[in-house]
Amino acid sequence: MTYDILILNPVSGISGDRVLSCLAALGIDESFMNRVLSETGIGNEVRVRITTEKRRGIQGSRVTFGFTDPVMRTPDEMREKVRTSGLTDTVKSCALSVIDALIDAEAGVHGSDRRHVRFHELAHPDTIADAVIVSGALEHLGFVPAKSVEEALSMAMEVHGKSASIACVQNPPAFNRQ
Repeated sequence: MTYDILILNPVSGISGDRVLSCLAALGIDESFMNRVLSETGIGNEVRVRITTEKRRGIQGSRVTFGFTDPVMRTPDEMREKVRTSGLTDTVKSCALSVIDALIDAEAGVHGSDRRHVRFHELAHPDTIADAVIVSGALEHLGFVPAKSVEEALSMAMEVHGKSASIACVQNPPAFNRQ
């Protein structure tokens, strides 16, 4: 008997391009990623490119973005872009939870209320791209909604001395060890 288990272990931090590169290694291709961007309405601003690289004897996938007239967005504008997209409700919900986690992290770092958060580097369209592509890929691979996977684990990551995690899969079913 086999089990589908997704484990994310961001030992020294995490970034959207790292997660996207892992998903590319799992078979999520350029055309899928670019289709998600088009469904979100930002396909004219950003395009995905996947390459294979070898560093220090280890080969892996690398995902990069190319930009044409990128639009910088506020957190509310990002949320609206996702809400009004052609993505499934599951992907929208997951992507919005990622954006909300970024808003909360910015509010915590700056000691402000989340309603007053202003994105700086995060205002770039690659923030939305990361959120929607990862969410769409997780759905495509069967990891969201939670009923599609036996277990999903995200190891805690240290951020400014505090443990933080972001999860789209909530309350996954218990791992059956039989």
